[in-house]
Amino acid sequence: MENFTLINMKDLSNDIFFIYSMKFNEYMTKKLDQLCRKDNSVKIK
Repeated sequence: MENFTLINMKDLSNDIFFIYSMKFNEYMTKKLDQLCRKDNSVKIK
C-alpha cells in the first residue's frame, strides 16, 4: 500500500505541475501579446 500511495502522489504532483505550466504559458502569451501591441502602437505613432 505504501508504494501505491507514493505512485499516486507522484502522478498527482505531475498533474499539478502540468496544470501550472499550462497556466504559466497562457499568462506569458498574454503578456507577450500586450507587449507586442504596445510596441506596434508606438511604431505607428
